[in-house]
Amino acid sequence: KIIHYGDISLVDAIPSPWHLHETDRETIVQWSGNRSNPLTGNVLPGKLIPRGNSVYTYFEFEVSDFGGEFGSPNTITKRLNVHLTHYHPGVSSF
Repeated sequence: KIIHYGDISLVDAIPSPWHLHETDRETIVQWSGNRSNPLTGNVLPGKLIPRGNSVYTYFEFEVSDFGGEFGSPNTITKRLNVHLTHYHPGVSSF
């Protein structure tokens, strides 16, 4: 699951098997794996553009596994701060 907050537009349509959920405050793009084939993965292609000349925002990444045959899922969430511009896009720490 990828969550972003702020003034960012998704340029490309979200391809299947990804799912898009949007609210007033956030955009969630999610892909669910296959429990019977837990080694599967997927890549989300596409472009993001800032709404304005310079946007400081962040992305949250949440990754879960199936927790084994009988276990509970293991979940980790990480945050990536980004600065997006129309001029010199890049990733920066702030």
